Amino acid sequence: MKTSFNKFIYIGFILFGIYELVYKHSAGDAATYMGIALAFNFSIKHNHGKKDQHGKKQF
Repeated sequence: MKTSFNKFIYIGFILFGIYELVYKHSAGDAATYMGIALAFNFSIKHNHGKKDQHGKKQF
């Protein structure tokens, strides 16, 4: 997926979670939408076992 698409989905789920918490007073649903938003978090970079400049694995 493209990063910009993930960004819009992430922001949408965050806003929907805030809406559920503030206007509907449903903390359980708000936590669910915030958790789903984590799947679309665009700022986390995964190394997947890449090595640094000294040949050691990055974690």
